[in-house]
Amino acid sequence: MAKQAHSKVPQFLKEALREKKRLGQLRFPTRQPVAFLDFDGSLIEGDITEGKKTGRNTYLGLLDLAILGGTLPGFIGPEGLRQFWEKYERDFARPEEAYLWAGNLVANLATEEDKTLREFIIHHLGEIVEKYFFSFAKDLLVFCEEEGIVPYVISASPHYFVQELGRFLPIASENLFGLNGQMQDGALVDPNAHDAPGKEQRVLALCASRPIYPLFALGNKWRWDGMMIRRTCEEGGIGLLVNEGGPSNYTHPCLYYFDIC
Repeated sequence: MAKQAHSKVPQFLKEALREKKRLGQLRFPTRQPVAFLDFDGSLIEGDITEGKKTGRNTYLGLLDLAILGGTLPGFIGPEGLRQFWEKYERDFARPEEAYLWAGNLVANLATEEDKTLREFIIHHLGEIVEKYFFSFAKDLLVFCEEEGIVPYVISASPHYFVQELGRFLPIASENLFGLNGQMQDGALVDPNAHDAPGKEQRVLALCASRPIYPLFALGNKWRWDGMMIRRTCEEGGIGLLVNEGGPSNYTHPCLYYFDIC
C-alpha cells in the first residue's frame, strides 16, 4: 500500500495516539506499540465471510462465493448454499458456535481440496479488499506505519480467510488472527472463539508472549469488540468504536466514537 496523506484519520485521534505512544515508550521502553483491529465492519464495509446483503454496496462473502463456485466440499451450488445457511442460522445456539463451525469446514480439507479452495479464496479476497476497504482504514494503516505502530487483526472470520489478508495489506502474516477451526487429534488447535471474551484473551496472550503493548484498539460493535477495547483503554491506550453509539454501561476518557460510513 503506497504512502499517502492520511486525511481520513481524524486529527484528534492522531494527536491522541502520538501522545499515548510517547507515554507508552516511557512505561515500556523495550516493547512495541500495537494497534489491535477488528476487521469486518471496522476496516472493511460488510463482512469478508458473510458478505453484505443489505443497504448499498452489497456483495457476496467468501463462503457464498466458495459454495456457488463449487470449491467447498459438502455444500455445492445454489442448493448447497441454501442448505449451508439453513444450518448456519438454525442449528447453533450462539453466533460464535456458527462461526466456529464455518471455520472448521474450511480449515480441515484434504490437500487437493484445500489447494483449490485456497486459490479461489485468495483471488476473490483480493477483489473484496480492493473494492470495499474503507478509505479511513487505508489511511489508518499508513499512519500506523509512519508512527511505528504495529497493526494486528483480531477477527471472528475464519483464520483460513484472515491469514491471507497480508497479501493485500501492510500487515505481517504473524499478526493476523481469525477464528481457527483447524483440528488435530480430535481437538481444536486453537480453541479461542474470538467472541468478546475471546478477543480480550487474545490481546492478553499476545502481550504476555511478545514484546508489545496495546496502544490502540478498533471495533465496530461493542458486543463483540468491547472487551478488547476496554482492556486497551485500561492498559493506558486508546479505544475507537466506529459506526455505533457507545455502550450505556461503560465510559472512559480514552474511548472515542467516529462514524466512517
